[in-house]
Amino acid sequence: MALELFAFSFGFFYNTIDLKKKNDNQKPPGLWKGYGNPRLLFLRLGAFGLAIAQYPLLNIPLNLWPLHWISWIPFIWAIRAQKGRGNLLFAYIGGTIGNLFLFSWIAEFIPNFSNVPKPVSMLLVFVLCSYLSLQWMALAVLIPRLVKHFPRAWIFLAPALVVTLEFLMPQIFPYMQGLSHFRVNPVYQLASITGVYGISYLLFFSNCVFYHALDGFRRKRTFYWKPLLLLMISVILVLGYGWWRGVQYRQKSTQVPTLTVGLIQSNITPHQHRKMGFQQIHQLYLDMSREAVSRGADWIIWSEGEFKPHLNSPVAREILERDSRELGRPLLLGGFHMKYKNGRRFPSNSAIQVDPETGLGRRYDKRMLVPFGEYLPFEKQLSFIYRHLSRRQVLYPGKDPVVQKLQGIPYAFLICYEAIFPSLVRESVRAGAHLLVNITYDAWFGRTSAPYQHLMLATARSVENGIPLVRLGTTGISTVIDALGRTGEQSELFQPRVLLYPVKLVRLPSLYTRIGNLFSWICVLFTVLGLIHVIIKPALPRS
Repeated sequence: MALELFAFSFGFFYNTIDLKKKNDNQKPPGLWKGYGNPRLLFLRLGAFGLAIAQYPLLNIPLNLWPLHWISWIPFIWAIRAQKGRGNLLFAYIGGTIGNLFLFSWIAEFIPNFSNVPKPVSMLLVFVLCSYLSLQWMALAVLIPRLVKHFPRAWIFLAPALVVTLEFLMPQIFPYMQGLSHFRVNPVYQLASITGVYGISYLLFFSNCVFYHALDGFRRKRTFYWKPLLLLMISVILVLGYGWWRGVQYRQKSTQVPTLTVGLIQSNITPHQHRKMGFQQIHQLYLDMSREAVSRGADWIIWSEGEFKPHLNSPVAREILERDSRELGRPLLLGGFHMKYKNGRRFPSNSAIQVDPETGLGRRYDKRMLVPFGEYLPFEKQLSFIYRHLSRRQVLYPGKDPVVQKLQGIPYAFLICYEAIFPSLVRESVRAGAHLLVNITYDAWFGRTSAPYQHLMLATARSVENGIPLVRLGTTGISTVIDALGRTGEQSELFQPRVLLYPVKLVRLPSLYTRIGNLFSWICVLFTVLGLIHVIIKPALPRS
């Protein structure tokens, strides 16, 4: 139904306006100056509306991923339908609304996590989405210029521009277009070469090719079959590569050991944390861990920040080593480490392992902290604002990845939303990790789309690096992700569960782990060269 509506709507406004009969340089007087005549204006608004609609449709839980191959066509048409400042304004409005569909949950998250008042958090969300609309605005301004200067090559340069914006634009919660295909496993394997950015390129390239074909046939009754053939070959190659990696996985899965992890999803909410004491929380975890051991768990994993005594305190060492010996299993858990220097306290969000034979292992300190909750962005510059807000304890980041072995398996912790940052995870894998353990406290998100987005982003890290990832959320979503990025059974939100997952310790070759974001840097290079050409050379005449 959604595809039929999309096709009908686009067909209507695309065939209503004859671009050949319009003079792009002619601007109507008065109110409509720079925005087109009323009919064209409303058609362009409709086209932008269709482009905005792709955000909720492509995101989970709907995830109508087939739409992504054509969903940007109305946007491309709208920004080329007429010149004028209307493109910039429409792009700003469209980009802001589209990102609000994705990130409206931040308005609930910030007050829960940082004690920032709700009105202030709503303003911050609007500012964030306005900032993210710069991507749309850049596309609206630059794609028409690329089309004029590169009548044929623009279909390659425009996707490179998209990747450049995704790659270089700083984001608190990075979200790449390629993530829409996290359930399309053969296509998703492209990330092991290019990162998720390569899938973003392929999807936008498809939109450009189809638009180019429609535009050429409509204007000159010419069928541009070569770009379509190239797109088809590209898709076939990507699918073939994905199939080959699937074969590799099946072959290796029969040759590697299986680790059974016991995930303790306690479902302790922030409100319950304030009511329950350490003894009660600790006893709950211990009882659930005993159940996991009785069911055959090899490792027991507790979630982020759930052990309250400081991890470097003598009390913590005594309790944790006693628990591990009693259970007869290693414990992996999150807590807080406190360092004192020159009379100052330096707390960190940390994770540690406890072996029943060797005791406490090395500590890992979280390197990527959550803004407004674990640190205050531009604290000195905005101190006049922060001093009026109730605030949480400021934490201090770790510096290096920590890879340690447990029962001969080298693994690395990822705490909370560290799992959404490709370069940070790649550092841990290059340091020798064969398994990623992601512990997170997602109760702050409530019943929003955020936990699902968080999980979706974590799947990309497994695909990019070709290793499995174990994910435990205190209130969900908990699951295991294999080296192909496929999730196991997912726990429900806000349900206490003792979860056992068999983890196949399969490692697949990953070019991305070796070369990193080389593909993205190549896109940056070609984008820069293309824009330099746009600036210094006149546009080619339109044939």
